[in-house]
Amino acid sequence: MFVLCLLFLITGSFVLSILAVALPLAGLHQAFDYIYSTYVEATLKDDLLDINKTYMKNKGSCFWVAESDDHVVAMIAAVPSREEPGALELKRMSVRKNYRGLGIAKALFRAVLDFARANGCKAVVLETSHVQYDAQKLYESIGYKKIRQFVFPMLVAKMINFSILTYRYDFSPHN
Repeated sequence: MFVLCLLFLITGSFVLSILAVALPLAGLHQAFDYIYSTYVEATLKDDLLDINKTYMKNKGSCFWVAESDDHVVAMIAAVPSREEPGALELKRMSVRKNYRGLGIAKALFRAVLDFARANGCKAVVLETSHVQYDAQKLYESIGYKKIRQFVFPMLVAKMINFSILTYRYDFSPHN
């Protein structure tokens, strides 16, 4: 607001002042969209093209869906972590918008945790972007702890500090 008022005092034009503030904001919005879609595209490259091969045939991996009226409304997947031996990595957590808040995500998380325990895993880890606030709240409400944050390795992402968060759920006697 201060910048808007200052620009108005300098230029004497309300329209020019609004444009001078709105255009950079629109550019930032486009940059976030580009980075997020690039991130999603990079992470979805191969695995969802062949779910059976990626998740169902590999030992220690699995893929779950939730259905309603013969339509998939949610999914979640898990694979052994490449970065942390003995841990399971959660992938592809997604619930359709109109089915959120109904406990579907928590039920799917419980399925993954049960699968991890049954397979002798010591923890479940996952990554999410810093702009997915609802997902972060969900992970934390289930018992995941944020353990790391890093900037997505892309020039535009570095310029606007687009971060990826790593969460971890440790199995302990109270979990």
